[in-house]
Amino acid sequence: MLHAVVHIGWSGTMLAGLWRMNTDAVGTELTAGAGEGLRARRTVAAIAAGLAVDFAIIGMHQYGVIRSLPDLPVRGFDSNAVTTSSAAYPFGIPDSALALAGLGGIIALATAGGSASTGRPPLFDVALGAATAIGAGGALYYLNTMRRERTLCAYCLVGSVGMFAMAAIAAPAAVRAVARWFAR
Repeated sequence: MLHAVVHIGWSGTMLAGLWRMNTDAVGTELTAGAGEGLRARRTVAAIAAGLAVDFAIIGMHQYGVIRSLPDLPVRGFDSNAVTTSSAAYPFGIPDSALALAGLGGIIALATAGGSASTGRPPLFDVALGAATAIGAGGALYYLNTMRRERTLCAYCLVGSVGMFAMAAIAAPAAVRAVARWFAR
């Protein structure tokens, strides 16, 4: 019942005047569509989903569900110390919770609107590029913090690599969208 209400409330005809988006065709486009842009955004969404698992594990340690994270038996690695340091709780919030919220937004932006053929607005590509750039900026901050403290977190390194990869994949579409906007 709720699905029917949501579907009727956000039908393609309701949004057609705003973005000219065919929301009824988005699901089909996402699951069966082709094209380089769609393929890149699927990759971003898949990386974000994988990183969500990584950050969920970190989070369970940060709020006490898991007592100790398994770590690499290599000198310099102490994931437990890094994920419970004061830097890991900006604004008094576990950074993993902030990362998970950001990753959810990235998945939504990567999949919203399907593709150009279903009316995906270029603004979504710009927003996706910005969101992934913010994630990469956060990763850079934490990498610098680990460098300064001379202690590494394997889970955080995986997260950083994923954040940089998403930013690199999303950037070309964001740049093209901005260039088209300025060309008008």
